[in-house]
Amino acid sequence: MDMSFEEGALLEPLAVALAGMQRAGVHLGDSVMVCGAGPIGLMSMLCCESAGASPLVITDIDEKRLQFARELCPRVKTHLVTREQTPEMLAEAVEKLTEGERPQVALECTGVSSSISGAIHSVKFGGKVFVIGVGRDVIDIPFMRLSTQEVSLGGSS
Repeated sequence: MDMSFEEGALLEPLAVALAGMQRAGVHLGDSVMVCGAGPIGLMSMLCCESAGASPLVITDIDEKRLQFARELCPRVKTHLVTREQTPEMLAEAVEKLTEGERPQVALECTGVSSSISGAIHSVKFGGKVFVIGVGRDVIDIPFMRLSTQEVSLGGSS
């Protein structure tokens, strides 16, 4: 099959989203949070919707991206992250959005330290955070939260 570089570039977010979802072990009925409404985050959201994730939440720092996410997936719950918001505050907001059901899986598509920390604080006991986003070489994470809540942390290579 002959494929142009442009066509391949359009498929890349889908391939990354599917690989991340598979490696994170997203299953039918899992509650999922997607951090970041960029191309990979949006594709991850759509793949999780197709897989039957419920409830489904997406977060971002840009309201226009969240509006686009709602247009793509009307049942997704969105949360606008502000610079003042701590990881704990994000977790409270997500729990309120989902009427008390914390996500089983968080697909972190930004690679930003504060977003990874927010994902760690947001998932339920024994949940998973899978980092798809590419960030810095060294990132601070809330290790004690990860440890005491038995959260699994993984990433794509």
